[in-house]
Amino acid sequence: MHRGAIHVHGHSHGVLPGTARSYDVGVDDWRYRVVTMAEVLERLAENAARENGPAAGAALAEAA
Repeated sequence: MHRGAIHVHGHSHGVLPGTARSYDVGVDDWRYRVVTMAEVLERLAENAARENGPAAGAALAEAA
């Protein structure tokens, strides 16, 4: 990722793990529904907290 960009992708059928900066937005990973950017950013913040501690998740959530 370049300069804080995030990467959203689909068609991986939930196989690829999400990270603090990338996430699968394919409908099969979201119970076959369209999701909002706010929901994606929430998941990214959760991943950041899991990877780097709660402060990292909070920082990502605030940046959104």
